[in-house]
Amino acid sequence: MSWGTTWRYTGAMADQPSDERRDDERTEGIGWACASAIAIILVAGTLVGVRDTLGTTNIALILVALVVAAAAFGGRIAGVTAALVAATSFNFFHTRPYLTLRVTDREDVITVALLLILGLAVGELALLRQRTRREGVTQAAGAHRLESVVAMLASDATVDDTWIAVRDGIVQELGLRSARFVPGAGAADVPLLTRTGRVVPTLSRWTPRGFELPETASIPVVAGQGVLGHVDIVATPGRGVSLDERRVAVALADLLAIAIERSPDRIGHIS
Repeated sequence: MSWGTTWRYTGAMADQPSDERRDDERTEGIGWACASAIAIILVAGTLVGVRDTLGTTNIALILVALVVAAAAFGGRIAGVTAALVAATSFNFFHTRPYLTLRVTDREDVITVALLLILGLAVGELALLRQRTRREGVTQAAGAHRLESVVAMLASDATVDDTWIAVRDGIVQELGLRSARFVPGAGAADVPLLTRTGRVVPTLSRWTPRGFELPETASIPVVAGQGVLGHVDIVATPGRGVSLDERRVAVALADLLAIAIERSPDRIGHIS
């Protein structure tokens, strides 16, 4: 293969592990939300028989415990659902007038409000925990991709093999539709993914996962002797990418530059 030839990866992007985890978490959260709602209604209804013995304060604490458990195991969706159901059930079964959604006692109004607020707060904490865990898994995956390419360089892998690993790593890290290597500098009007992970011009559209990449962009492949080429990328619409993921992609391009620079005589033999 000569410098005038491009290496290219095309085709539909396989589902990313992180995206699958998000879908699994959402499905699991909905399941926990349904289960916790049913459990809270049953418990609140059952406690009607011992309402005078336990007192409304203790009953509220029991419902709070169920809300916390739902949020801890099911995340934000389950926590918010449990909070709404707990507040409504407490109001319906344990505040006067009973078996209505009206509240006449000021303390009961405060209790219902606290149940709702506490549940929402716990749900947000559960969401933060999920995000932190997901970020840890994503960072570990990025580190593994870098380690794999470094190991290939240490074993004197060919530039062609190194590019395949780099290409697949960039596609997976950024959730791309395609990526290809092109020798020389990229077009001036194409957004550039810089060494710091920033995109020039600046990213604008935010998603819960991170900023969405431009439809097309370029990652420079730079070594000591200058620009060796660039990786043209085609992003997946609606797919957010974190700053850490962009930095890993740039680092992978740097490893490709090392492979090309130290084996220039083998470029023409790449298949």
